[in-house]
Formats: sequence, structure tokens, C-alpha cells
Amino acid sequence: MKIIITTRGSFLTGSEIADAVSTYGLALARMRDLDVVDVPFVTRAGTLSRAQFTIGWGAETAAVMAPERDPELFEIDTILNMLAKATTLTHALPHASSSAIGLTAVVPTESEDETPSRWQDSQWDEFI
Repeated sequence: MKIIITTRGSFLTGSEIADAVSTYGLALARMRDLDVVDVPFVTRAGTLSRAQFTIGWGAETAAVMAPERDPELFEIDTILNMLAKATTLTHALPHASSSAIGLTAVVPTESEDETPSRWQDSQWDEFI
């Protein structure tokens, strides 16, 4: 189990749910976007409830390990939905903004005149 910590509260949920929230939040942040997610959590009284909160660009969200608890909270539809959205956003990143996520291509040349033609106009993001 993991605890999702937001500015609005802390929510004890399943590890895979928390990881999906983190993955989707990171994808949103890279696109400088926000979304509201709806996740199941276990209340202090031990009952199941749901929480809605904002993740993504500028939203302060963290997931930390919680003490082991049986059974692990698991909701496949929530997990798959967030991972699908994260994948869609990741593929939507334009090639030109790859440097914004830390990817840069360096072409080793001594001068512009000596650049091999096979390196000119290469789509380096496709190679990475």
C-alpha cells in the first residue's frame, strides 16, 4: 500500500493505483497540463471511499510507502485508465520539445563542412 499526499490531504491506496497516479501526473506535468483523478482509498476507520484531486503541472502530489496491509487495494479500471492517458500524453509530446524532457542530440563534428550527409537533417528523437 502507498499513501498519496496532496495539498488537500493524504489517501491510503493500493501501490499500483498510487504508481499510476504518479505516472499520469508526471506526463501531465511534462505537457504543462492538469487533470482531476478519482481514486479509491481506505479511510482511517477502515472503510472504502473515493477521493478526487488535481494532479499534473504545479500540483503538489507525492506517493510514499505505507505499512503493509491486507488486502492490497486494487482497481484495474482506474489503473488502466490513468496509464492509458499517460501513454497518450507521452506520445503527444512534439519531437521539437524533446529537450524539455531532458533529451538532446549531440552530433560530433569538427566543422560544419565535415558533417557527414547521413547526419544532416536526422530525426534524432526517432533514434533515442
